[in-house]
Amino acid sequence: MAATLIVVLLFTVAFGLANGSNFLKGVRKPVLLGTHFLLGATTFELVFLLLRGTANSASIRAGTFGQYAAAIVATALALGLVAGLMGGRKHPKTGLVLAAHAAFGGLAFILVLAWVLTA
Repeated sequence: MAATLIVVLLFTVAFGLANGSNFLKGVRKPVLLGTHFLLGATTFELVFLLLRGTANSASIRAGTFGQYAAAIVATALALGLVAGLMGGRKHPKTGLVLAAHAAFGGLAFILVLAWVLTA
């Protein structure tokens, strides 16, 4: 399950970087945005599955490090959802929310990788 989480996390970051590039160019691709959101939600779910354990007892010792990683993933997901609901460049604060989403997403990427690889 940890390998699946790492692969999904890498795809989430790749799609996020593509979306960020498109945002800076002024292009909006809904399929890319939707895929990034679904991958982010899947990452969120996999992190919590590994924290709580699955039916076949697949889990990773969480400690506070795993809990912090889960909180940062949840924050990045919430900020991404808020940014998506703001309607692109129409709202003046969209760039600020997207910057926060990118910062928390990058931090989530580092924390989840460190948590999974050291557990």
